[in-house]
Amino acid sequence: MCVVLHGIEYDPAVVSWVDDFVIDSAHRIDVELFPEVYGYVSGWKVWMYPDHRREIVEQEVKALKRLKSRLLEWDPSAKFSILAHSLGGTIVEEALKQDFVFENVIIFMGAMDENFNWHDHNTQFNQAYIWWSKKDEKLDMAYWGQQGLVGPQVEHPRVASIETHWTHDEFMDRWYLNRQTHNTILTQIEGSY
Repeated sequence: MCVVLHGIEYDPAVVSWVDDFVIDSAHRIDVELFPEVYGYVSGWKVWMYPDHRREIVEQEVKALKRLKSRLLEWDPSAKFSILAHSLGGTIVEEALKQDFVFENVIIFMGAMDENFNWHDHNTQFNQAYIWWSKKDEKLDMAYWGQQGLVGPQVEHPRVASIETHWTHDEFMDRWYLNRQTHNTILTQIEGSY
């Protein structure tokens, strides 16, 4: 299973790249994709109020734990991957700090600490793919984590640093429509399945 996780200011009533990606990918991949939609979260509240951000992040880490627990009830050997964007990077970082184990981690322009030490979490992931862009116009405000703006600063043999040319909003609006990129992401998700 691969959970697909959005970021802030994502309103599923208006635009739903998570649902679109899951629907567009379902017939092209052997891994079950699960859209984790936690709803609209105001960007300014996340930037201005660290306690509010921590609350949302912790809520989603609990949701990931619940999803993985249910998956393992059905299949104890099941693998659990994640595709995360924006605040999703913060959620993945916190999950790793709480000893959560992923198969593959794909983060698109994520608000994750750029100096996150992947070596400290060596046994908690198979492969990580960090997509980032100098053009990301939103992550310069994410003072707690700019890995999606500058790339991972701690090298690790199983962490791929992938620079793109998109802005933050271009990612949400059209990245999954680019077939070459879409295929690359699906390959990263399937990784070792």
